Amino acid sequence: AKTADEVQRIVKLANETKTPLVPVSSTGRRQRGDTVPTVPEAVILDLSGMKRIISVNRQQRVAIVEPGEKARPGQIRNANGPALTAAALEAGAAASYLGIARDRNASLGRRIGKAAAADLLLLSGGVSVGDYDLVRDELRASGVRPVFWQVRIKPGKPVFFGVRGRQLIFGLPGNPTSAMVTFHLFVRPALDRMLGRKALGPRTGKAVLGQAMTLKPGRTQFLRAVATGDGPELRVLPYPDQQSGILRSMVRSRVLIVAGAEVSRLEEGQAVDVLFID
Repeated sequence: AKTADEVQRIVKLANETKTPLVPVSSTGRRQRGDTVPTVPEAVILDLSGMKRIISVNRQQRVAIVEPGEKARPGQIRNANGPALTAAALEAGAAASYLGIARDRNASLGRRIGKAAAADLLLLSGGVSVGDYDLVRDELRASGVRPVFWQVRIKPGKPVFFGVRGRQLIFGLPGNPTSAMVTFHLFVRPALDRMLGRKALGPRTGKAVLGQAMTLKPGRTQFLRAVATGDGPELRVLPYPDQQSGILRSMVRSRVLIVAGAEVSRLEEGQAVDVLFID
């Protein structure tokens, strides 16, 4: 599946599940033709004593669950839970981290049940093919209707999206950078739409590539990169290690270079499409 097509499907469903605007007015009545003012406009209206309806979107509730096992001494510690919670908060949601669900049906099912009141359920890990990857089966047992699974992108191929009533459910990969990249690509546009924003997802732009890259074609790639502001042009340098388990690449890289599935080579000085994830 293509990334743009799947984002459009997510946005469409997010629009359908978006909570109605909540009226806030000194008169207590919704009036015809009212608009949604910006925060400064709302303050001016209030100070001027004008009796206008101010409609706002309710803050969306995001529940975050991590299938897996708690780390023992010598094992990799949990990174996705805190990172995704922070990303959801930064996007304007009310985020609730429900902890790690052991790779067992009962444990996972209990946490999915606790998330029933959330507008959006976010899981990290357990959506790839494997003996212990129970997330998809447990979601179906909990009444989730799958919309798509797997997208032709790198990193982040095994992303899952489904719906349960008015709730949106995302299953993101377990690798840290894959989880964060797919959050920006798929979850952020959904939250933006649910919150009534006009601009959906990361900002897009153009930049000049600072060094040549050889790529393996076949999937659209989102390459972590560092942006530099030398001169009038924005220049980007790809992070040296693009492996999906290298979390520090997301800390230092605030830009994603977008390379189409057919691209096998990017040249130094070439204009490239970028997504700003700051």
